[in-house]
Amino acid sequence: MKTYCECHGHIFMNGADYREGMAAHKNGPDLSLIRTHLAACRNSGIAYFRDGGDPLGVSLAAREIAAEYGIRYVTPAFAIHRKGRYGGIVGFGYESLSEYRQLLDRARRDGADFIKLMFSGILGFSQYGEIS
Repeated sequence: MKTYCECHGHIFMNGADYREGMAAHKNGPDLSLIRTHLAACRNSGIAYFRDGGDPLGVSLAAREIAAEYGIRYVTPAFAIHRKGRYGGIVGFGYESLSEYRQLLDRARRDGADFIKLMFSGILGFSQYGEIS
């Protein structure tokens, strides 16, 4: 079987409805659901998963068990964005440099593998260079 890399996924999302994905983890990461997603990744040949983060701790929980599925899993824990700008569904916002530093410290404490800093919107696919 060929192996693949998922280079920008969000394990907490369900691929169909963002609100349902969030609701599934409202009381903490749903390990059963995470295991279902990891098994689907394994069965599709995914051996590396680079998560884009989430505000619920789901990607951190997934990283803890991903090796059981033969998946190397990395996550920023959550994305960092300017308050009022794009990124709120996958992380936390800052207004001041002090708040930004606090989020960096939190990511470090949470064990982030890298920092995800949101500075643009969603890329459009109908017009080259279009960003929301």
